[in-house]
Amino acid sequence: MVFFRRLSPGLAGWLMGLLVPMATLLLMIHFFVDGAWSAKMNVLEVQNRMGAWISLGAVPNLLLFAYWIRKKNDAAAQGVLGATFFWALLTLFFTFR
Repeated sequence: MVFFRRLSPGLAGWLMGLLVPMATLLLMIHFFVDGAWSAKMNVLEVQNRMGAWISLGAVPNLLLFAYWIRKKNDAAAQGVLGATFFWALLTLFFTFR
């Protein structure tokens, strides 16, 4: 967390809003989908489930957003919100392509 203290609050919130859902997504895929990593990605792609998994991975951003709002750090909350819009666009891309 020391690294994030050196950054501006908005950039720190944005980076956390990108990294936490990515880690959550990778952990969920690792524990809940059977097979090797390349096979897991192929299964999600063939079943057209990648968009649903990405949206589930973005749920921790709600907790991050609520945390920054409680701490009255609006710039970091704004960064998390911006990252959440990125995850929403990625979800739409994988769902409707």
